Amino acid sequence: MTYPLSPVILSPRSPFHSRYDPVAEAERFAASSIGAKKPSAIVTIGPAYDYLGESLKRRLPHSLVLAVQLSSEFRGMECQGSDFRWYPDSTMSLEDFLFDRLFGSFDGGVAILEWRPCTSRFPEMSKAALDDVKRALDRCASERATIRYWGRRWFTNAAANTLAIGKTAFLESPGTQAALVVCSGPSAEEVLNGIREIPSASRPMIVCVSSALAACVWRSVVPDFVVATDPGFWGARHLDRAFPCDDDQHPIIAAPLTASLPAAARSLVLPLDTALPYEAGFLGALDCVALRCRPSGTVSGTALSLALTATTGPVFVCGLDLASSDIVSHASPSAFDPYVDGFSDRLKPSYSKRWERGISQFPVRSGRFRIGRPYSVYSSEIGRMGFTRSVTRIAGSPVRLDSMIELEAEGFMKTLRAEACRGGVKVLVGRHDAPGSGERAERVRGIVLSWRERAICALESCGNGSLDRDGLSMAEAFGGRACAGFMADIARGGTGGAFLQEALLATRRNAELITGGLER
Repeated sequence: MTYPLSPVILSPRSPFHSRYDPVAEAERFAASSIGAKKPSAIVTIGPAYDYLGESLKRRLPHSLVLAVQLSSEFRGMECQGSDFRWYPDSTMSLEDFLFDRLFGSFDGGVAILEWRPCTSRFPEMSKAALDDVKRALDRCASERATIRYWGRRWFTNAAANTLAIGKTAFLESPGTQAALVVCSGPSAEEVLNGIREIPSASRPMIVCVSSALAACVWRSVVPDFVVATDPGFWGARHLDRAFPCDDDQHPIIAAPLTASLPAAARSLVLPLDTALPYEAGFLGALDCVALRCRPSGTVSGTALSLALTATTGPVFVCGLDLASSDIVSHASPSAFDPYVDGFSDRLKPSYSKRWERGISQFPVRSGRFRIGRPYSVYSSEIGRMGFTRSVTRIAGSPVRLDSMIELEAEGFMKTLRAEACRGGVKVLVGRHDAPGSGERAERVRGIVLSWRERAICALESCGNGSLDRDGLSMAEAFGGRACAGFMADIARGGTGGAFLQEALLATRRNAELITGGLER
């Protein structure tokens, strides 16, 4: 969101605070707004001279206070209360500023306070700021929920994949041919039907997300790369469709080690580095060259990163609908289909089950499309990726992405035929043998034990004021819900003492279970 730099005339008579006792005014507002609550973070909208921030810090000294100013004219004239401030002329967007600052202080709750004398003076900017606050909170909530739910699975997947992968792939040199990223939205079907009619030698480099693999294979479109990031059950099920063909026709699986991979997919993997703190250790155990991909909250963003790295030619993307087409959310066929249709009966037909899922997850209707909160988070994440060059999206839904050029499917096929005539060099992929299984097992065991000790140390040292966020994240991965109370108390500025023993016990127990499972 771009904010106008509206000047405001500041004077002692500016109607932002009481002329008689602005400190008492701020104290009363803080008391009535916060009450007995103890949020770990407070965001103030339009605090003006920021008597409010000063009052909040006196009331809750351990809470993080962030001030969102609606005019840059207030800079340098505020009271010394808020921990951090954002101004309309800041180089960082408000959403990114809030996400970066709130991420470590989210677990104890966040309070949003509007200073009405100022927000009423800047109504449009105030509304825009609140929208950005909502998006930042959605990102924080989504990120924290993902880490809390998947943390342990990520770690165990990384360990298991390191033990099983015997050979890795790497990009020796990028190609120059056009690339098509196939996402799993319903509009991908039309594009894949067109690609099917093109001879294999004239097709672009195809990078497919795992959830669109079944739709590709069913149409005899074998991708060059399949990108998989899902750490759960469906991650492996989507990839089952990659291996009914001969060995030399297998697509290369590009995946972080945290992904769930079936046994057949582990024969050749192009490892992706998503910058998780323990990922470097496991990649080192394989002695491999990993491709750095910025995590974007969705596999589509990772696939786009791979395509932009693998070729210098034009990059197109289809199926990135960010909406469901009525009750159809994925290109057909999909790995989900047998699980929906296979458990249907006369009283619960598959159509009704799809309808119930569609209206619950995607409640907002736009013509024949439906939009929901998960897609809103994905579109926001992809919009912030900052592509190194232009990406053309083949239109398939009413959701627009400002970071991409829009093109209709018919126009894409014409462009693709022109690119086929131009030709291009294919990406060169190398292979590398991993160390022997015994050596990998010894390395993995060392990694698990070192992170267990770091997690325990991070929990025990919080009471001394030392904060190892990577270690605490690992403790949360090992300990799961048993660490939730501890993390919330730390976010509020506490020491976590009342929850420490439960967190330590769960961390030690689950780390031992992981180690024992690897040994078996």
